[in-house]
Amino acid sequence: MMPPEVFPTTAENVISATDTVLAYPNGCDETTAARFMDVPLDSARYALQMAEQLGLVEQDSKSLYRTKSPLAAYLVTAKSSQKAAVLRLLLESYEPYRVFKTRLTVTGSAPIAAEQVRTRCGLTHHRDEVKDTLISLGTYSQSLISRGAGFFDVVSSEVQDADFLCTTANLASDRAIAENQVRAHLGEATCNWINRDEVLEPLVTAHQLLNPTLDCRAPVTYAGNAVESFLTQVGGHHGVSLAKANGINAKVDMLGTHIRKKHSNMLKYLGHVRNAADHGTDPEIGCSWDISHESALQYVHVAISTIKSVTLALLQSKYTI
Repeated sequence: MMPPEVFPTTAENVISATDTVLAYPNGCDETTAARFMDVPLDSARYALQMAEQLGLVEQDSKSLYRTKSPLAAYLVTAKSSQKAAVLRLLLESYEPYRVFKTRLTVTGSAPIAAEQVRTRCGLTHHRDEVKDTLISLGTYSQSLISRGAGFFDVVSSEVQDADFLCTTANLASDRAIAENQVRAHLGEATCNWINRDEVLEPLVTAHQLLNPTLDCRAPVTYAGNAVESFLTQVGGHHGVSLAKANGINAKVDMLGTHIRKKHSNMLKYLGHVRNAADHGTDPEIGCSWDISHESALQYVHVAISTIKSVTLALLQSKYTI
């Protein structure tokens, strides 16, 4: 079992790091995370390590981070109040935070409580770093309330439990509704064939992120990941390894005649828009492309339609665009 530790980070960075790992289903290293999050390398590293402590992500044998808990997708796609409920659920099973909350109630002092947690749990980081991280997580999850001047109150468990039950029920309902909508669009035959974890789940996440107030790159990233994973599945069906082909366009090229020309062109559209969203500065224009809400909306729906069209052609020789 991983020894308990508290890393210097914020709740927002933990959520951003989790989002990054979700966006890279084949594994994400610290450098990639720093670039995706647009933060210094140390900030990305600590956020990933804290997400690992909370059970959201884990490292594989190659030191790449992958998602560990289904709560990771909920944390990323939920509304603000729902994110708080998910984070609170994770914190309640995280020993350093439970100790901190108890000692804060007893001592009334966050610095003293942090030092006691540090001693009790054998933490290595400075008391102030422990304090700041736990306060950030606690206030974001609405488990702690600031009274000002550096003082914090622990929210009563009765209030927390009532809010939490309602919020988590709504959260599960929202995810289920989004999945049902995506499934209806894909159709039963497609849903039965595609990989649930690598294709269906990121499509559902992309669908949930279609909100003009959120980052419009995110739906493109998740839907693009679903398409790339889908192409890998198509390659496996035909006995073609796509391991050396990076990206949607390269995978389409490697599949060659196994993909109809009309489908190839649809997939290339998805590949080029995804590249615009993911690849930073475009040398041709000297800056990065912005993604509009309208384009993100269309992208997700075209991704779903294309996956359905290719699957039906593959399995049933039905050619519908």
